[in-house]
Amino acid sequence: MKNSGFMPTTAVVSHLAQGYAHDGGVFRHRDYFDRSLEIGAGGVYSTATDMLRWSQGLDGSTLVPASYMQQIFKAENKGNYGYGWFVTSDNDGPRIWHEGSDPGYAAFIIRRPAQQLFIVALSNIEDAPVREIASKLEKLALAQR
Repeated sequence: MKNSGFMPTTAVVSHLAQGYAHDGGVFRHRDYFDRSLEIGAGGVYSTATDMLRWSQGLDGSTLVPASYMQQIFKAENKGNYGYGWFVTSDNDGPRIWHEGSDPGYAAFIIRRPAQQLFIVALSNIEDAPVREIASKLEKLALAQR
């Protein structure tokens, strides 16, 4: 992964998509957000290729030992939240997901390990329906299996 990282407020990142917000019926640049106030929540940038590599790394024991991976994706609490992932299960097996947003951006990720399915919906519009988009793509992909 060579095109991913954490973006401080003052960073210049090549090819970074500008974030937008709706303002009435038009778009405007996102509000200023001082990224020094957060560590690890937001401010992460990546490319589609790097995100795929990351997901593939989560499927094995390349990043950390398999015993740690089992802990990361174990969510035995009321919120079904593991180490950075919501973990639920349905007729298609485990469903691992996370969402996030920052001023000007929105993201939703779904992992279905049993089907080797990795869905990422990203937007540079802060109120984009990324959860709905990812969920519809998930249903389409599962219906094809």
